Amino acid sequence: MKIRLSLMGMLVFAAAFSLRAQNDAISRFFNQYAEDERFTVVYVAPKLFSMISKVSSDDEEWNQMRDIVKDLGGLRVLAADSVLNGLELYNDAISKIPVKEYEELVTVRDGDEHVRIWTRENQTDTVIEELLLLVGAPDEFVMLSLMGKIDLAKISGLSGSLDVEGIEHLDKIKKKQE
Repeated sequence: MKIRLSLMGMLVFAAAFSLRAQNDAISRFFNQYAEDERFTVVYVAPKLFSMISKVSSDDEEWNQMRDIVKDLGGLRVLAADSVLNGLELYNDAISKIPVKEYEELVTVRDGDEHVRIWTRENQTDTVIEELLLLVGAPDEFVMLSLMGKIDLAKISGLSGSLDVEGIEHLDKIKKKQE
């Protein structure tokens, strides 16, 4: 009986570790290039989103922005331009995405530019907890991961409010919904 319980415990631990490792594939890809000077790296911690959500203003635009970011839990952006082959990076990143955990939302191929947007939902309440954007072109690569409780109807509004490379591709979500 003790052996059976021990085996069950090890299997549960191994399954949990395996799921965690799949979620970390994007983190590992991000961290692999985070110190490479050929990349632009942006990381916005959950604490900053929390602080922003507490700042009140009479400015309607600010209040809309605050409403969008109040439930966000982090932003990571990895971008490179003509120094690297963006299509190779794009294909490498796609190969590391645990596709069983993500639902593809948008795919666009316009000439040499490829754009894909995925979402990952919380299994218990169908809340989108991550939005993943990949852009690849011969002279451009962008990986953007937005985490937290995400409202897709509001998130495309971030593209006009933030000056972050690659975020303009979030407009494609709005076009997809129309």
